[in-house]
Amino acid sequence: MTALNRKTVMVVDDDRHTLEFVTECLRKMGQEVYSAANGEEAMELFHNLKVKIDLLLSDVVMPGINGIELARRLVEAVPAIKIIFMSGYMKPALPAQNATNDENGFLQKPFSGRTLMNHVKQALAELPPD
Repeated sequence: MTALNRKTVMVVDDDRHTLEFVTECLRKMGQEVYSAANGEEAMELFHNLKVKIDLLLSDVVMPGINGIELARRLVEAVPAIKIIFMSGYMKPALPAQNATNDENGFLQKPFSGRTLMNHVKQALAELPPD
């Protein structure tokens, strides 16, 4: 992946194993990755970052700020951000705004690295050019 294709991704999941797996896969893809264990930590990280977040991959069900609320807050701050939700539960009713197309905007846990990478590539392809 060239520097021009490198994007900034925030991964948020309260399950440590999922967080580490997704973070590692994205780094192998050449993405700049920031990880948070919950919505509150993600918001704090977001406010401290000096870079624009291109893609949010977030668990839906988390204590405190859940994934849908986190996405809503980040869309307010970064209107062009793309979103992929992840969950071990059945696909919930998700807000359509900024989610990648319906097929790729949700990852049912557990998922493979290949599935993750395909969803991420699709989401990044939907971003407007820099």
